Amino acid sequence: MASIFRRTPEGPARDAFWKRLEAELGAPIRAYALGQYLQGRDEPGPLWGLLYLTDEVLYFRHFAQVNWFSAFLSGGDEEDPEEARRSRPGQERNVVLEVRLTTVARVVPPERRRGLSRLLRGDDRVYRLESVYPTVSDFAFSLESRGEVFTRELQAALDRLQAG
Repeated sequence: MASIFRRTPEGPARDAFWKRLEAELGAPIRAYALGQYLQGRDEPGPLWGLLYLTDEVLYFRHFAQVNWFSAFLSGGDEEDPEEARRSRPGQERNVVLEVRLTTVARVVPPERRRGLSRLLRGDDRVYRLESVYPTVSDFAFSLESRGEVFTRELQAALDRLQAG
């Protein structure tokens, strides 16, 4: 009974997900984290999802969520989810965004707030990937879990690309 309350899938299901994703990308995943895409591409934010990193690309993947109220009203009809989204504008859809690390000048870490400012405005966890191209918007995201590992691996990947 307690297993239904776990936050992440355990063991083989989780491992299979990452193996399948690595096969799809053709590259090993160096780090991943739960987070939020905020802005920087044509897709409007904010969106919750997974951020994951290969040696050359940062990915953000938002998984479409089924609106329980719409499902209830439709009587739970089993229809193709992609077809349903096309026929009903405004419904969520899967989103995958890519940022090639060769287009990133630097990672701008969150502003550290102290004292009264932190109490009044909270602790900002927004990272920005500053683009090497002045006409391209910075990619902004926040991290909820595994943030330290993810940002360390992101900086290491950028350092490798910029050095070589």
